[in-house]
Amino acid sequence: RVMACVVRVLRSCHERGIIYRDIKPQNFLYVDDTPDAPLKCSDFGLAMSFIPGQPGGTSLDKRAGTPVYMAPELVLRRYDERADLWSAGVLMYQLLAGGRLPLWNGEIPLTANLDDIFFPILIKEIDFAPIARVNAEAADL
Repeated sequence: RVMACVVRVLRSCHERGIIYRDIKPQNFLYVDDTPDAPLKCSDFGLAMSFIPGQPGGTSLDKRAGTPVYMAPELVLRRYDERADLWSAGVLMYQLLAGGRLPLWNGEIPLTANLDDIFFPILIKEIDFAPIARVNAEAADL
């Protein structure tokens, strides 16, 4: 249900020429505390416009977002709306893994150099630890 909402938000944004650039749990809020409460997206402060369907996409050159959810392309300062899909994937992994993030072990120091953090991803030197317990429905995703 959460990921269906995230995908709808991204599809709607991208169809309207908006890159969200800050997909993370804190930006999705339940309207109330009932079991079927609608989920709403908040905080469009980092969103930016682009031209949908432009050949080659729209390349942006400013880093924006929360580092643990940012796509590696942001380090290169050449990205487009697909960076939102990376962030959504990180969020989905986190939901399936009980809060654990796929690429981070603990907190990232405020003084961390993002180039150094993302370099292993950009050169494909990453090793995902398997998720210990995922229910059958989620495993099929």
